[in-house]
Amino acid sequence: MTSSTTNLVYPRRSFFRSFATKAPTTAVIVFDTETTGFSRHKDRIIEIAARDLQGHGRNSTTFETLINPEIPVKNSHVHGITTQMVCKPEIPRFKEMVPKFLKFVNDRRMDRKQVLLVAHNARKFDVPFLVKEFQRYSMEVPSNWLFLDTLPLAQKLVKQDGN
Repeated sequence: MTSSTTNLVYPRRSFFRSFATKAPTTAVIVFDTETTGFSRHKDRIIEIAARDLQGHGRNSTTFETLINPEIPVKNSHVHGITTQMVCKPEIPRFKEMVPKFLKFVNDRRMDRKQVLLVAHNARKFDVPFLVKEFQRYSMEVPSNWLFLDTLPLAQKLVKQDGN
């Protein structure tokens, strides 16, 4: 492991003290999506869950909702969400869910300028799906949202033997 990687993975104690005593400039939210399949072009998001790790903002620090994709769920074996669970009139469509999710994220921001949304495999899965869903309704992901993918970090931490 190189010195810079070590510092990234195990920051100095002084970093923790200074970070804990100062208000962070970025809100940190961990999120995950479940989908009807693996193609962001053909498939849809059927669930989104998020948690504010810093516990800031108004109301609940968690957000979770099923989303009606209006298409069959082909991969229920992956996440346990079935077509019968989500394809109901009372389950919101993505367009109906967006204002609630935006409010959740904005409530976490408070006076911070940016939001860091963290997901495992964000680069190849969660973020492209999220962007595509926004595009379907002629919307854009807010420009003050930053994304972090934990998969590369996890791959660096896991040794070749799986430990």
